[in-house]
Amino acid sequence: CGYEFDSYWSDPEGLEDSICVFRVLKVDDDGERGGVDDKKDTQSGKDVARISMDGNCDDCIEIALIDVREDERGQGIARWIVDAILDKFADTKLIATPEEELAGFWEHLGWRRVEDADELHGFKMLAPRGWD
Repeated sequence: CGYEFDSYWSDPEGLEDSICVFRVLKVDDDGERGGVDDKKDTQSGKDVARISMDGNCDDCIEIALIDVREDERGQGIARWIVDAILDKFADTKLIATPEEELAGFWEHLGWRRVEDADELHGFKMLAPRGWD
């Protein structure tokens, strides 16, 4: 599939009901329209990234995973996704729960690390706004 977390995406129907999976589609050279597709069908269509978000939190939305296709990395796609999510959910508190090696990416975008033993990786990242 070309994703770092292929096993996570292989069975989207097996994810918890609170999880929403989004696919980022890229415009082809022939002008075929790209965009964001919120269907759980992750097996078809040309996508360049996949996002998993969890709305199970009472007062926030969690970005559980952003996975950019390996051959599409280094083009700012993940940063574009985060900016789009911040714009779309401007009035909602956002957290991210990345693996340790991705914490620097979030810090570079202005997100604040908070240690939290209840999180899978022992910490979470808070969006740069909404947590005052």
